[in-house]
Amino acid sequence: MTTIAWDGNMLAADRLVAYRGGRMGAVAKIARRESDGALIGSCGSLPLCQALHRWFIAGEEGDPPKMEYDKDNFASGFIVRQCGAIDHITSVGMYRVEALLYALGSGADYALGAMSIGADARRAVEVASQWDNSTGGGVDVLFLADENARELQERVRQAVELEKIA
Repeated sequence: MTTIAWDGNMLAADRLVAYRGGRMGAVAKIARRESDGALIGSCGSLPLCQALHRWFIAGEEGDPPKMEYDKDNFASGFIVRQCGAIDHITSVGMYRVEALLYALGSGADYALGAMSIGADARRAVEVASQWDNSTGGGVDVLFLADENARELQERVRQAVELEKIA
């Protein structure tokens, strides 16, 4: 599948395109909408992910595209808003998540573990690629570039430090 990681400031994703266990190439799995700076990352069936990205870039007109074609072809993703809110998109709809750290895809558990001990999103995806066979091919990153991002990053840093103490 892939690994998408959000650390409160940086959205990172691997580039690997895998199909039936084979490594087929590379593609960007994250994007920024220039009109408002929102970010998106997606994983799963590549045609469904690309349809989601087109819908997002076009301004989210109407309902999100179908995220499931059949049991073997499905996708999901999440949008990071400038305010720091995360909207998770699945085959059954979209819902808001409040989280300082977030990850999606086959390597999500590895990425969350790495971020929970202080890794940034890029490093978290690199860690996931060491353990998850469906993550690899390099890492793309995008930043939420405004004052909200700095505030969110500070909250993440403080939360991680508190967890180290506990």
